[in-house]
This record gives sequence, structure tokens and C-alpha cells, in this order.
Amino acid sequence: MTIWNRRHNNPSASAPSNSGVINTGSMGNVQNQPGAIGSSQSQANIGADPSTAARWTDALDALDVALTRDRNLIPDYEQCRLLLDMARQQQLTDPDSRGAARSIIGQISARCGGAPGIASLVSSAMTLLATGVD
Repeated sequence: MTIWNRRHNNPSASAPSNSGVINTGSMGNVQNQPGAIGSSQSQANIGADPSTAARWTDALDALDVALTRDRNLIPDYEQCRLLLDMARQQQLTDPDSRGAARSIIGQISARCGGAPGIASLVSSAMTLLATGVD
């Protein structure tokens, strides 16, 4: 990642002055600072791409850790644990089950999303559900 100072032009390009971040590769949704000019972002993933099922398990494991860590911040903690267990039981290769998983993850977001990191983990899980299953 390269960060350019607002007062200096990128010396390797004739682009306008950059006030943001320049990354290269391919990635999903990216947010830049408000009012940034002449900046772009992308990402290159290196290494083997694990299956969606493996990434789904990893996402739920990370959500489990976050829920456990921040249990004191979650008023409906036991309900969130039950929802997480239900999400783990869904078979992502079945469209109906994938729809149920999407609904369950949405409920986790609504009930537990105020804890630090939960919203990001829920977003990752929803992305996996939306991008398909191997």
C-alpha cells in the first residue's frame, strides 16, 4: 500500500495529486476518505482460495469468538448463541437453507450488532452467502 501526501504528486504517474490511498489488485467494496482525489484501490489475493464452505465455517468461528469476547455488551447474548448454532446447521449448497442462513445472520446482526466487530463479521458472512457456493 502506498500513501501519498496531499501536497505532492505521485512521482511515477502523470495523474493529478493524490490525497488518498493507492492499492492494486482486485477486491470488493472499498471506501475511501471523503473528498479524496486521484486515488484508487484494488487487491490481489495470494495463495489457494479456500472453498466457500471453509470460509463460511471460518466466518462463523470468528463470529463465535467475537460474541464470546463481548458477551457483556450483548443484552440478548443467549439468543445470539442460539442463532449462531442455527446458522452452523445450514447447508449452503441448498438454496432454501442458504436463505435461512441469510435470515439467521440478519437476526444476529439486529440482536448483537452493537458489539465491536460484529457488524463487520456479519457483513463477511452475508457476502459469502451472496457470492455462491462451490
